[in-house]
Amino acid sequence: ETFARDAQVFQRLLNNRIPEVGKHLSSSGVVPEAYLSKWVIGLCVHVLPFRCLFEYFEQFLKHGWLFLFKFGIALVETLGTQLLEAKRDVSKMFSYLRLDKSLFPDELKETKEKNTFFDQVLQKAQTIELEKSEIEEMRKEEWKILQERLERVRQREKELDEEDDESDYES
Repeated sequence: ETFARDAQVFQRLLNNRIPEVGKHLSSSGVVPEAYLSKWVIGLCVHVLPFRCLFEYFEQFLKHGWLFLFKFGIALVETLGTQLLEAKRDVSKMFSYLRLDKSLFPDELKETKEKNTFFDQVLQKAQTIELEKSEIEEMRKEEWKILQERLERVRQREKELDEEDDESDYES
């Protein structure tokens, strides 16, 4: 439930900060719950080149969960052109957002160069202004919405169970 809440917060951030890309992803059915897990739950361990993980973890330890949102915004902003050019190719959009290694082959080579795609994303993430209070307020709002949805689902499941019980009785 917490991940689903934060995914909705992230979508709101995209819609507010990068509206063209946010709207494009939403209208294409590309929901954050389907691509955020590698960044948020997996902390990019399986997607960032090893040399970039140090900077990623340093920023995560310094800024906490707020950095995860900053990184995500920076990444989507950096990928904006590719995501828009993918038009309705949902598979391609997911490949970009999940940081498919086949799309970033040069990134996997060990190099001392500090101007690669992922270095740029990490640098951009550090410049993104996000207020913790703003995110916490969005989290509260999205939590309430999520709980209301879950309650409706539970209620509907209960109704279906009762209908099943009645049909079993009639048989």
